[in-house]
Amino acid sequence: MIAAYYKVTSGPGINATQNITELSVSALAIARELQNTSLPDYLYQNKNKSFGCPDCADQGGTNLTITINGVPVSWYFDNYLNNNPVEIRDYIQKIWTTLGALK
Repeated sequence: MIAAYYKVTSGPGINATQNITELSVSALAIARELQNTSLPDYLYQNKNKSFGCPDCADQGGTNLTITINGVPVSWYFDNYLNNNPVEIRDYIQKIWTTLGALK
């Protein structure tokens, strides 16, 4: 069974945890494809950063959090692809494509 807890933060003082249900076999295969994609070196070199201006125009942003050697590391991407560094655009697009396929 694959289950996760997802922390949602939307402004000061608002924190919620919700259980995300078990993924189907086909959805798990889609998720594993992204998981097996190498994280770009640029992200390793720029841990815990925001790129572009997520949420500046009420378009939101995409948060990615992973654990490296037991330590959570996060990035926050602008939802307008061209506002992110060119070095990570392909990876961000892959995240969005994967999320779209999992809907």
